[in-house]
Parts: sequence; structure tokens; C-alpha cells
Amino acid sequence: MNHRHEIFTLIALAVVIPTSTARAATIINVPPDPAPFSVSGDTILNLLEGGRLPLYFDANSGSTVNITGGTIGHSFDAFSGSTVNFSGVDFKIDGVPVAGLVDVGDSVAVNLPTEFLFTGTLADGIPFAFMGNKTSFDENSFADGTLTLKLSAPPPAGPAVIDLPGDPAPLGVHVGQTINVTDGGMLGDDFNAGAGSTVNLHDGNIGQNFEAVGAVVNVTGGNVNIDFSAFANSTVNISGGTVGPFFEAWGSTVNISGGTVQNVFKAFDGSTVNMSGGTV
Repeated sequence: MNHRHEIFTLIALAVVIPTSTARAATIINVPPDPAPFSVSGDTILNLLEGGRLPLYFDANSGSTVNITGGTIGHSFDAFSGSTVNFSGVDFKIDGVPVAGLVDVGDSVAVNLPTEFLFTGTLADGIPFAFMGNKTSFDENSFADGTLTLKLSAPPPAGPAVIDLPGDPAPLGVHVGQTINVTDGGMLGDDFNAGAGSTVNLHDGNIGQNFEAVGAVVNVTGGNVNIDFSAFANSTVNISGGTVGPFFEAWGSTVNISGGTVQNVFKAFDGSTVNMSGGTV
């Protein structure tokens, strides 16, 4: 017997050659981590209370984005092969509540139509709105098979009245809340006013990509920056101040009695514009 051959055979059988190497996922928590402009591959991004994703954010194939709080800039795109999970309440598509979300923890996968208005309130109480429409300055997209919605516990009520300056500036307000902005006050970019809320701008500033969904917005002074959008039966009363370029009204009412609305202002089907003064 060739013992040397037998020993070599046993050693050869004992050697395991790996055919692939597992890659650990990269996890980004926003905050405290800074938000990137895109994620891909095996990256998991968690958008948490107080966080902010920038405009033109891309979720590429292989990535996962979990959204439980914070706010998001316009033109969010979830491409095929990505996973985007929203946790919150009052999810609606074109004003119709999403079915299948009854008990806390329930989840449903949904595909959005080509043109859509996707709204809701995140688990931290911040409302959101995503418009999918090629005629809008604020177009977003979610490829089929990317979007899942999960029902959270009811968000905290928050203060009924917020005064700026003075109180901490939130990222948004929801039903039952009123925010007053006076001289020296500032609301940041991507602020969201949800259904049943009121925003009073007497002076000061509201940043770009301000979105109102079923809210009342009173502008008597100050400045509303670029890309203000009013959705879903919002009422916007402008009697002073300035509303910046690319103001859009979708199914909302805009009453202009003073102030200035800069170019370009668009009122789409289902909207009403009443003008008795001011400049457009």
C-alpha cells in the first residue's frame, strides 16, 4: 500500500476552499451619522427622529432604507432592487387610506401608480408627502416591489402651540398643532404641515420644500422659500410677505389679498385661486 498517497488523499479531503466571502452590511443611522446622497449594495440606512435626508436622495439596488422619523428632501427615488420601509400612521395614496393596517405592527407591501400623492405621519409625529408627477417640481419615484408600510403606535401629540423664536423649531406639525413664526423665527428646509395643522407666518422665514397636506397656512409677512407645495385640500391665505418661486397648489385653495407670489406659480386641476390684491 502507498501510505504517502493515502495521507495526501486524507489531507486533500480535509481542505475546504471557500467559494465566496460573506460581506457584512454597512449600517448608517441618521442621526447621529451624516446623511449620504445615496445608498447601494448591502447598505442599511435608518432615518430616525430628528434626521434629514437630502434632496435628490437615491436608494439603489441592494440597499434598505428604514424610515421611522425625520424629514426628507424632494425628489426621493427608490430604484428596483431596493427596499424602503415606512413606519407610521395615516398612510394614504391619493387621499385613500391604505388597507390592511389595523393593529400596531401590521405591514403591507404596496406599489404606487405612475402618478400619485403618498402621504402619512411617521412614528415620531412628523408628516410627509411624496408627489409622483412629471409636471411637478417635486417628483419622487418608488419602483414596484420596493415599498412596505408598517403601522406604528400613535405618535406623540406634541405641544398644541409652538412659537418661533422661543420654542425649539420642529421638523413638522400634525393634527391639532399650530405654529407661529414671527420676526427672527425660522423653519428649516423640508418642513411638513400635516392635516389639521396651522402655520402662521407673520415674519421670519420658512425654508425650501415646505409641504402642506390638508393644512391651513396664513402668510401675513416674512418669506416662504423656493418649492412650497400645498396638497390635499390645504388652504393658503396670503395677505403679505413673499412666497418664493415654484409654488404649487394641488387640489387646494389659495387666497391672495396682498404680498407677492414670485414666478413660477402653478395651480393644478382641483385647485382654486382667489385673488383680490397682491402681486403674482
